[in-house]
Amino acid sequence: ADGDATLLRMVHAGDGSHLALELDDPEGLCTMTLLARDGVFHQTPYLKLTTIVLLQATRVDVAVQCNLPKNVVFKTINMRATTNPAVNPAERNTFSQDSIMRLCVKKRLPWARKTPVPTSQAPFPEYLASLMNVPVQVGGETGVSTISLRGGGTSGFSVNGVSWPGWDHVGKGKYTEEFCLNKAYEITLGRTSSGHNADGPVLSPAPFHPYHQHINHFQIYEGVDNTGAVMRKGEWRDSVPAWGVVVRMMPVQYEGEAVLHCHLLQHEDNGMMSLMKLMKCNDDNGVTLKAFGETVKDTTANNPNGSGQDVLAIVVLSVGSVVGAVLIGLFVVRRYGTSSKYAHMPSVEGPTGLEEKEGKLGTAAPSEGTVLV
Repeated sequence: ADGDATLLRMVHAGDGSHLALELDDPEGLCTMTLLARDGVFHQTPYLKLTTIVLLQATRVDVAVQCNLPKNVVFKTINMRATTNPAVNPAERNTFSQDSIMRLCVKKRLPWARKTPVPTSQAPFPEYLASLMNVPVQVGGETGVSTISLRGGGTSGFSVNGVSWPGWDHVGKGKYTEEFCLNKAYEITLGRTSSGHNADGPVLSPAPFHPYHQHINHFQIYEGVDNTGAVMRKGEWRDSVPAWGVVVRMMPVQYEGEAVLHCHLLQHEDNGMMSLMKLMKCNDDNGVTLKAFGETVKDTTANNPNGSGQDVLAIVVLSVGSVVGAVLIGLFVVRRYGTSSKYAHMPSVEGPTGLEEKEGKLGTAAPSEGTVLV
């Protein structure tokens, strides 16, 4: 209904092209508010965007709100995929289609309750405490500070010059880098354009490879676009353009091997994939680095129906083309409630829910989580 904020949870499940979504709305009736990307809520204020870019493997949560003129009872708004220079200055490898899906907006009934766009800050669990203003180690435990994706030509497909050696490989080349649990690191994600020079890898912003890593999210520190359509400083991601973006991360809980790779399937299958080693380490005093504490408690365990109100809508759409495929899934979630079974949404008013906790990094762990899965 017009005036209602409807949550669209969209997933780019293709492996061929980037996707830039915009509303064909010359009258300016609708707004898109970006709430979360790659499963983690953003910091407030939430961005209002005209174009939202999805790289391969990107997930976004967007609140769309449309307001019809007084004399209009129904209107169809088209969402299209278009080329966007913010994704790639050369506009290469960007999917284009006149209609990805349509939003059908009907006039609100006079007695119907309005669902506003959320504005308050969602609380973050301790393992997603901000790393923007804390001491970090530049590079991992063996000194690797840049992860470069390179592919094509006579050099083949590789990560930091090493093509995927296989799961059974042992010895040199098995891990791109090693990281200690509960320790903060700063890494640059970029592609090698013309090999290495005396200062290390030569980074190029375009064309780029979509970098994706498993297990742990990382926080965007430098190298964002101007609008936030592609990525935003301070947000938590696991899929980004490897155009020289600087990220910070702190591995937690999981000890073992984690995969990193280009999310173009052809590139990954031809060797642009690697492993990172996540391990327990001691500090300078020989004491094991401590974890943040308990993970977020699921408060819906004793209330399987949650406490959200009304079902927010919607649709499942699949798009295919010669250059790639895009799957946009709009999951059924409940209206913004404090313990929804499917997602914990920020409230539409009230305090931020963030607190500084003495002796711990970042924000206090809430009783309800903010990570969308």
